[in-house]
Amino acid sequence: MNKHYDHWLECDKSFEIYDCLQDQEAYWVKTKDTIFYVEGGGMERDTGTINDVEVEDIYYENGFYYHKTRVPLTGMAHMKVDVEQRIWKVQIHSGSHLLCGWINKKYHAKTIAFFTHEDMSGCEMEFTSMDDLLMNQIEREVNEYIVQDLPIHIIYPTAQEAKKHVPDSKLDHDELRAVLIGDIDYNMCGCIHVPSLRYLQAMKLLSYERTTRGYKLFFVCGNQLLKTYGHQLNILDACAKNFNTAQSEIYPSLLKLRQDMKELKASEAAWRQRFLDLRIQMMGESQEVYIIKEMDDLDIKSFQILCSTVVRNYPKGLFCVCKDHDRCHVIIAHHPSLSFKSNELFKSLAEKFHLRGGGNPGMAQGGGTYDANILEELKIIVENL
Repeated sequence: MNKHYDHWLECDKSFEIYDCLQDQEAYWVKTKDTIFYVEGGGMERDTGTINDVEVEDIYYENGFYYHKTRVPLTGMAHMKVDVEQRIWKVQIHSGSHLLCGWINKKYHAKTIAFFTHEDMSGCEMEFTSMDDLLMNQIEREVNEYIVQDLPIHIIYPTAQEAKKHVPDSKLDHDELRAVLIGDIDYNMCGCIHVPSLRYLQAMKLLSYERTTRGYKLFFVCGNQLLKTYGHQLNILDACAKNFNTAQSEIYPSLLKLRQDMKELKASEAAWRQRFLDLRIQMMGESQEVYIIKEMDDLDIKSFQILCSTVVRNYPKGLFCVCKDHDRCHVIIAHHPSLSFKSNELFKSLAEKFHLRGGGNPGMAQGGGTYDANILEELKIIVENL
């Protein structure tokens, strides 16, 4: 059992290097002791340096610790653990013990799992039901304990002593280590912990989620809480400046913006329809029977509506191209009073310009890569009618 893990801020210490083993392009620095936490028990490994060289990984085997580095190291290993990362993860882990221990004790919901992410952490508990009222109540209760600043004790009990508190646990280690938080939590744990609850600062329960086994509770505490809420406040501040309003007025401003956008879209749709109606009228009242035209101011759907409406209401034949960047859509269509076969004319055009599509004698259409010669070919087709 690594007794250095009993001291959460022991982050700068030197130990003798026993060996340095090469493994392809990396090296494993072998020491008898370390202040680097080896990943396990739901807590990720420490980050930091040995002799100012980054430690990329660490594992324990047969009484020795092996630290992965990119250069060989000998002599003494001056270890420096990343203090910010250590504090962040230890607060979360001790917070998980407090939260899960209290839920186990008061609500008799067993702990299924706990997890840590960058912007939030959580635990899965065997609750049969959960709501906002219960979640907020649990939050108040655990924060009351944080204010009381209960100590967190690291103890090394005998198997007989530990069995009194955790009768269902497997106590098969040569040396046992337990974490004790008042009468809330007694847990076999080899992880690093804060010395007392005040170091958690505060805990905020964010939300809950139903699972097949119970409920997940998501929370932030300590530096994670400060970082997450600090980031969110910066976002709110930026939003408030863009809305030219106070942070408390962002939501009403957002609702107003959504309503304004909805009205603008409705207005845009009305104007677009008026524009389309005018184009239809102009084409329908044109002196030309066969209309050959290229357009680049309509979307494909509006273009299709335009052409189908014209040939349905006016004695016209249409040979039209809708250009959209490097793509195009072609329609050949006619009023029932005209008799050419649109599908046969489109087929010959499609073969020449590699268009995909089809249709019937009344209307045929399709698209492909835009070619300025398509319009010229349509003019030739009309001349041959």
